[in-house]
Amino acid sequence: MALIRGTKANHPCPICFVHQDNLAEITKTWKLRTAAHTQELLNKVHRMQRSQDREKLLMAHGIRNVNVS
Repeated sequence: MALIRGTKANHPCPICFVHQDNLAEITKTWKLRTAAHTQELLNKVHRMQRSQDREKLLMAHGIRNVNVS
C-alpha cells in the first residue's frame, strides 16, 4: 500500500515526490518514494507527541498514518 492521500494531495504520485503543481513537468526527475524512507518517516511520526505535529509532517510528504502491530 502506498499510503498516499490521493489525487488532491500535495504529492499525489505513489512513485515519486512530485508536487501537485508540477505534475505536467514530465521532463524533470523527482526524488523517488522508497519503502525505507516511508518507514523512517512513520517511525518519526510515531515518536511525536502532538497529533497536530504528526499530521503536519505526514501532509508535507503526502502520506497517511498507519498503525502497525
